Amino acid sequence: MGAGRAAFGLLVLLPAALAAVTLVPEEQPQQSFPYSLPPGQNATNDLSLDEPPLARTVSGFEPEGINLILWGPTSMLVSWSNGEPLIGNNTDPPLPYNTTAVRSVVRWGTEPGKLNKETEQDHRVVYEYVYGPEQGDTTYQSPILHHVLLRDLKPGATIYYSVGDEEHGWSEEASFKVPGGYPIRVGVVGDLGETANSTQTVAGLIDAQPDVIVNVGDYTYANDHASDNPSDAKTNGGDIGSYQPRWDAWARMTQPLFSRVPFVGTGGNHEIELLLTNDNATNTAVNARYPMPQDPESEELMTGPNFGVYYLDYLNATPSTPTHFKNESDFVPQSGYFSVNLPGVHIISLHSYLPWGEQSQQYRWLKKDLAAVDRKATPFVIVYFHASIYHSYVQQYMQANTFRTVMEPLFVEHGVDLVFAGHVHSYERTYPVVNYTRDDCGPVYVTIGDGGNLEGLSQQFIDEPPAPKYCNETSKYAVPDTQPIDRPDAVITLQDGEFCPTAQPDWSAFREASFGFGVLDILNETHATWEWKRNAGLGGGQVDNVTLVRVPEGTCGPVASAPAPSPRASPASSAARWTALPGWLLLASLLALPAAWLLRAE
Repeated sequence: MGAGRAAFGLLVLLPAALAAVTLVPEEQPQQSFPYSLPPGQNATNDLSLDEPPLARTVSGFEPEGINLILWGPTSMLVSWSNGEPLIGNNTDPPLPYNTTAVRSVVRWGTEPGKLNKETEQDHRVVYEYVYGPEQGDTTYQSPILHHVLLRDLKPGATIYYSVGDEEHGWSEEASFKVPGGYPIRVGVVGDLGETANSTQTVAGLIDAQPDVIVNVGDYTYANDHASDNPSDAKTNGGDIGSYQPRWDAWARMTQPLFSRVPFVGTGGNHEIELLLTNDNATNTAVNARYPMPQDPESEELMTGPNFGVYYLDYLNATPSTPTHFKNESDFVPQSGYFSVNLPGVHIISLHSYLPWGEQSQQYRWLKKDLAAVDRKATPFVIVYFHASIYHSYVQQYMQANTFRTVMEPLFVEHGVDLVFAGHVHSYERTYPVVNYTRDDCGPVYVTIGDGGNLEGLSQQFIDEPPAPKYCNETSKYAVPDTQPIDRPDAVITLQDGEFCPTAQPDWSAFREASFGFGVLDILNETHATWEWKRNAGLGGGQVDNVTLVRVPEGTCGPVASAPAPSPRASPASSAARWTALPGWLLLASLLALPAAWLLRAE
């Protein structure tokens, strides 16, 4: 376990009209916990599709796979499916379901047992997935996927609801709460999958009772399977197929959570599922099943795929020549990026695998979105995407560094507070950081790809021997073909003159190779707490806990894009920053609110 300097300097607490109280926070040393799970608790097979919680428990066209997507502060997308998937040989493929054969109705109300309101819409979708010879030349036709958008809900209200129709039956009554005022609890999860570890993560999130969940991508790991045999994963799956019934099963596994707690999400590399037979279509399943509010005011939902033929130079990629984006300025993604406001917090969703260069629609949208944030109405700003840009594990090391050089200057300029990502199958939290250097002007980054998937945990820190060959020869480093970039070559950034650190990086505050999830409690305009919870079967409970306090505006300025280290920014920005406090200092500052404010003395 390494020791590091304190994250921040002296704090002076100044209650209005009272004498100032000078407080020195406790040291917050770096913490590092290597992989130590017993055999059998790391990489485990996905659960069987014939057993709970993945097995089908309804019959015919009864509703199942019910989930909620937060569409806005007063809007909720209610989704579910009808019917079993249809699978047949490509020589005589099954026809898709007729989407007009069933209705999409949500009955709802504000009291249990009194569902006196009814909303019906026609957002029904089916999609097709065609397998090649290596998967038996079969065609998958999805169940009918329903989406009904409820608008103008009252913040803080509890909504009771049931989905279906008279002819085919109704689901059991469930309920959700429309997020209201402080405190707001945000659950965070990534890289979930369908293993026994995954079910522990879901159970932990249910117990945590969040108001909303952020899903940083890699939902099902269906593309790690070529068939319905769980043991085929990782050897026969991946690049040669994606067994779509795993998507149906994941919806059943997560229904106890997502039918009661809304989520927002983004696509990961396991959602790409490239379909060569359909103009290199990507994100087909995730967009059809879990569309996101890229255009929240539109009555049209973005449920279609993103056709790679229009934005990816995929087939020309080699181990030494990564995949590149093309047509960045013109290509408009489906369900690619969006933001939502909750009381006190602005949440931004980005996409690591759709065009993100400075000419892209996504980047230009992000600049406008950040510039328009009202920090009085939403003082906290959170960003999330899939591929982590700050972590110290060998797995996926520096893979999203080029993405970082594009996006990080915007995060710093506009005072983004927290950034969540996954992709790396373990947990890590940073101190505030800019360009691999501890800097109070930077966000706190959290890598949380530890949801439980079958590929197991990232077990080796980059500073642990044996070091990968590319540590000493950066010419051997290459990003995988699943990570497109916006330029001919990936950006290589050195830290203190080295590509790979030989000790826990100075910016890394806490890291542990274990399964779990996170909970962010936004308490008021200035205070929040972050907890990472290890799964119950692995010792359970709160492991990493930090209190975050926003400090006065006007303390930081914009930082230029760099692969090379940049000097500390000048104090010109209106962005507010965060500092970390031990619990006793949090209590003192909370007792002084709302008149208290914090002034840092370096």
